[in-house]
Amino acid sequence: VSNTIGENKFVYDVSNTNNVSLGANSPTDFKAGNHSFLQNTVNADVTRLYKDIFNGLNVAFGGEYRFEKYKIVAGEEASYIDGGSQSFPGFSPLNAVNENRNSVGVYADVEADITEKLLIGVAGRYEDFSDFGNTLNGKLSARYKILDNLFVRGAISTGFRAPSLHQQYFNNIATDAVDGKILNSGIFRNDSDVAKQLGIPKLKEETSRNYSFGVVFSPIKKLNITADYYHIRIDNRIILTGNLGNDAYGEPVPELRDLFAVYGAQTGRFFTNAINTTTNGLDLVIDYDMNVGEGKMNLSLLYNYNDNKVDKHLNNVPALFAGQEDVYYGPQERSLIETNTPKHKGTFAINYSLSKWNFLLRNTYFGEVIRDGFPFGGIQKHNGKVVTDLTVAYKLTPKIQVALGANNLFDVFPDKQIYENSYYGVFKYAPVQMGTTGAYYFGRMSFSL
Repeated sequence: VSNTIGENKFVYDVSNTNNVSLGANSPTDFKAGNHSFLQNTVNADVTRLYKDIFNGLNVAFGGEYRFEKYKIVAGEEASYIDGGSQSFPGFSPLNAVNENRNSVGVYADVEADITEKLLIGVAGRYEDFSDFGNTLNGKLSARYKILDNLFVRGAISTGFRAPSLHQQYFNNIATDAVDGKILNSGIFRNDSDVAKQLGIPKLKEETSRNYSFGVVFSPIKKLNITADYYHIRIDNRIILTGNLGNDAYGEPVPELRDLFAVYGAQTGRFFTNAINTTTNGLDLVIDYDMNVGEGKMNLSLLYNYNDNKVDKHLNNVPALFAGQEDVYYGPQERSLIETNTPKHKGTFAINYSLSKWNFLLRNTYFGEVIRDGFPFGGIQKHNGKVVTDLTVAYKLTPKIQVALGANNLFDVFPDKQIYENSYYGVFKYAPVQMGTTGAYYFGRMSFSL
């Protein structure tokens, strides 16, 4: 039995700006509000191995209760009235949210060695959401021993994901660059009046089908190789639309501008189940243990290939945007899924333990990515990069360990963005590959009970 609870909170303070509409009475610092999310999960799990049934039968079952709460709290009045604080208008009372939901799930998992060579697994999970009804999903898996050191395995499963509370209820107005112009752009609730007026469909659950096939091979003692192919199909995937308010050529659409103006914005975005995606990938893991001197060394090589594709046909595009699909879900949004993450990623790690010492050296290769800055930017390729991590640890006692280390030891960054993709020079680097935080050096002390 376990209980896990966590909460995060984002507080927005805006400084060195003003609310022009307030003139000389405007403050230059604003408390613009906050939003928070709380989740509490209770799990109960039971498992038992029956050695005398088949060649071993493992049975597991359990349940889960989850409670979630999402809040948006308005900022001070000066941050949102009459246009609000510039660069980031505060959350207004109209943006305020205090929503929660709960879900109950039960599962059962049975795995049996039917023969000395064949293992079969069957699992099922039922969940009931207070806001999205119920779902039943399952998994069928198998492993077959061809030789003592060679196995094949495979699995078929279905999945379900209800829209998060954030996707359902987050809403705000922010200053943004749209088609090269500075405008107030809104993210509106999926169940808002403006969404209904535009014909934005109500959010529903995402569903998935997953297939995998793999090989496990140990050609020599202490050398293990696994290779797994996977195929994932996600239907009704939730995305954030492009900025609606302009046509495909960047020209204002009066009908839309007039509608958004009522809410203090010129353009708007919505969460919607607009796309279906297909992912094909390969995971390769090579792991080798050896004795070196008086210590032990582990060498590991990991490689991942991951290819994401979005269907050309969009789901349930409102009639108002027929023929304007590149506005509703544009090349920039499509590239976030298809090309903005590396298709190729590899890691080579050396882990050496000697007496009370442990040394870890890890090099990770992030393949190239392509970022589309549509509609006002350009297409840019970011070359592949290698990031090095290093950790040296020492055990002071059997239960106390100290460590010094570095993530991204050599302070590697993605390629600099071309100017038109950098929001007029504000963002030098795009948040791709290893991110934009650079080197991180740390000291750590850990205790075990």
